[in-house]
Amino acid sequence: MKQTLCQILPLTLGILWLFTLIPSSAIGLSSNRVGLRPGNTESDYTHSGGWLVYEVDPAKVTEIKDTTKIMNLSDNQVVVKLEAVDAILAGGGGFALLDNKSENENLGSWVTLEETTITLPPQSDKLVHFTITIPKNAEVGDHIGGLTIQEIDSPADSTLKSGGTSVRVRTRVGLRVYLTLLGDIERNFKIRDRKFYGVGDKMMIQTTVENLGNIRTDMRMDARIYGIFGRYDTADNVNFGQTFPKKTVTYNISWPGKKDRPLFGPYLAIMTFRDAYEPMSKTVAMPPAPKPVTVWAITFFIPYTQTIVVLILAFLVWFFMQLRRWRKTVALARMRVVAYKIKKGDHLMDIAAHYEIGWKFLAQLNDIKPPYSLHGLTTLYVPDARGKLRDIASPQFWGSLFAPIIGWLKKIFKRTKPYFTIVIDKGDTKKSVEQFTNLTWTELMRYNHLASTTRPKTGMELKVPRRRRQR
Repeated sequence: MKQTLCQILPLTLGILWLFTLIPSSAIGLSSNRVGLRPGNTESDYTHSGGWLVYEVDPAKVTEIKDTTKIMNLSDNQVVVKLEAVDAILAGGGGFALLDNKSENENLGSWVTLEETTITLPPQSDKLVHFTITIPKNAEVGDHIGGLTIQEIDSPADSTLKSGGTSVRVRTRVGLRVYLTLLGDIERNFKIRDRKFYGVGDKMMIQTTVENLGNIRTDMRMDARIYGIFGRYDTADNVNFGQTFPKKTVTYNISWPGKKDRPLFGPYLAIMTFRDAYEPMSKTVAMPPAPKPVTVWAITFFIPYTQTIVVLILAFLVWFFMQLRRWRKTVALARMRVVAYKIKKGDHLMDIAAHYEIGWKFLAQLNDIKPPYSLHGLTTLYVPDARGKLRDIASPQFWGSLFAPIIGWLKKIFKRTKPYFTIVIDKGDTKKSVEQFTNLTWTELMRYNHLASTTRPKTGMELKVPRRRRQR
């Protein structure tokens, strides 16, 4: 009997954030029951509506006071827990917050909340005051965190079941907080890596960005993809998201242009990355954006499914060809034959015509290879029903099947000999051999371990080193 293990995850599991890329003051960040938004929309600090954004000079401002509005959107009373935590970059560059305020090392630890446990009647909201105290030793640049609320003493939002285990999921709602301390602001980034590849029917771009500055970057990309026939597609102002100061993030995005990737062939992606970050306040002095960086990546698209099908079909064709060849070889091995004594002046075609059989068949029966010369042979076997069976073993199928592959591999990995062989023809002299090999006759004889007084004879085989002496 299976036992069900119920685990309550009080923090984020499942949906950690419900953030929007373009914040709106009309829409609060919320779950199906509670929501969170800036409380004072007319504050000098709240410039972005849906986010809390502060751009201050730490020499003039050491404390920031503001409010957040917590909303109960349900018809029941709820009790929520309010916390301030540091921000982190999740996998793929997504914005996320720490699970626990005890892990705070930056902005989250600078925030003092007026209340942390709030009870809200049905369909109500409440303003909660908070204070951000800027440390004297705080570094210039961005400090990023957020405010979060989570219901307590209430049913879980949903239950997930997997493998006999039930997991109760609670949703945490957050509000981004950006604090920029003005001063010696540095802006720079570097592209550490890039890849252009296909996944399924999509084109993907993977980019690793290192933020060398002390404020966040807003990475944008303008890209062109080229095939062998010219430009394939274009995408401009593609938003990769933010990169926190002094952090390195790897982004993976699906190509926003053509939805279907190319079927086959090499393709080149030329990508220009730029930092489009701008301060919320137009009065804030900010260094100019760093120069755009252009990189490229190349890939070769292969229709893997179709390729596998073609390879399987090709293997089946090759398999049946080898099977047919093996059966033919077995039939030849079991064929009754008579011996024919080769006479001077005999040719393979003449013998085949005399016995009214094909000359290629006769060559296969006697294992004669091109150029089909009878030189060195004394006997040919000719098919004859009155003849005898040859005392040879029938070839094994698997050996015959893989023999071409083994032979091909041997040719690939065969080590080249340091010499080649020449045969002395009728009329060759020492001088003609020396001119052909660029070696003296004495050198040739020494290389072949022969006496220097040896004379060239018709049919003599000599080894010639491949590295000939230049004369």
